[in-house]
Amino acid sequence: MAAINRRAFALGGSAALALPAFAQAQATDFDVVIVGAGAAGIAAARRLSEAGRRVVIVEASDRIGGRAHTQNFGSGHADLGANVLYGADANPIARLAASQKVEIVRASPATHLRVGKRVAREGEVEIFLSSLARTRRAIQEGGRAGRAVHAASFFPKDVTEWRPSVDFMLGAFERGRDLSEIAAQDIAVSAERGDAAYARGGVGALLAKLAQGLTVRLSSPATRISTWKNTYVETARGGIAARAAIVTASTAVLAAQKIKFEPALPANFGEAFTKLPLGTLERIVVDLPGNPLGLAKDERVFEQATDTKAASMLANVDGGSLAYIDIGGKFAAELAGRGPGALTTFAREWIGETFGNDAIKAIARATSSHWAKEPWILGGASVAIPGAQGLRKVLSEGVRDRIWFAGEATHDTQCGTLAGAWESGERAADAVLRRIGGAARRR
Repeated sequence: MAAINRRAFALGGSAALALPAFAQAQATDFDVVIVGAGAAGIAAARRLSEAGRRVVIVEASDRIGGRAHTQNFGSGHADLGANVLYGADANPIARLAASQKVEIVRASPATHLRVGKRVAREGEVEIFLSSLARTRRAIQEGGRAGRAVHAASFFPKDVTEWRPSVDFMLGAFERGRDLSEIAAQDIAVSAERGDAAYARGGVGALLAKLAQGLTVRLSSPATRISTWKNTYVETARGGIAARAAIVTASTAVLAAQKIKFEPALPANFGEAFTKLPLGTLERIVVDLPGNPLGLAKDERVFEQATDTKAASMLANVDGGSLAYIDIGGKFAAELAGRGPGALTTFAREWIGETFGNDAIKAIARATSSHWAKEPWILGGASVAIPGAQGLRKVLSEGVRDRIWFAGEATHDTQCGTLAGAWESGERAADAVLRRIGGAARRR
């Protein structure tokens, strides 16, 4: 349990004499209230339900999935958010897919690299992959040595021509922030993001299937959580009394104080919300009927970038005509700030610069995510700023044996991934069960 300072204890003692009206509930409606119906919230709810606990999820938006969102678009479906399941063999979501009759397909290990409008030569690919591997290794070694500096500090001096591409790959593309804004330690302790796979039909759709049978209240943003008496969660559609709460809201939402906590959380939690900010990851989906680019199913394309205006494409998603163009970091944040039109305009220009102007004419339609502006998400995945990596552990601790936090930001080694979010939800559920009683059935 996180420590409570003397001043907070004194305030809590006096304030208990005059509890807010909404905190007067005596009986509990549920054993546990879970805030957020993303991967972490679904995982926690499933684990608690298996243990026979009464559970309700309150979700701010009108859908299930959190930062994973599958929607119908054009001739198929599109994942506008998280769509990759790393470490497929051990990934908890991938392992549950069969129970939902969802096929998991491994991503191709091949790299399609382009230099300008042409395919990169074999020697260029070798230089790029070597630069990428050496930079990652240097960052990991520097971070493990305990140096609280940003990851860009460890760029090998001879990585020059390919530096923008490597920076994009390891920073903006993987984590939503440029390497100059990410703690080297955060990358050093993270599990390798290999053995990637996709869920046919979309990861967002898979999460929705995994939530079937759970009690979920949509369009019910939590605005206040009180632990003065029972745990009480106030939402836009009424309050819920429970024995405990698991909060899976993003660090950006929590830093913005969109959810009020009474009594206030210990100060180190506020520090964690601020110093584990969300990066920016945006996706533009384009429909390219007839495969005008001549790419394979689920083929991943990278480019030799010359500045931060870099992107990557996943072509012919699920064997259909849709393609994802992914951007991240400061450039994505700036572009998203101009609105959805700026994102789709960039995608058209990028396709023209990468594959030729005729490719632009082949685009039938386009749409985009806008995670930075989603009011109850406010960004992509979390990153630790230099010196803050240890704060992930803070978020994994309970508060007053009433509130637990879950989500990718609370996972040390799999932050920023769906697996990390899922495992953190199960971990929080297990902590709650130790407090209120019960044990989940292990599978």
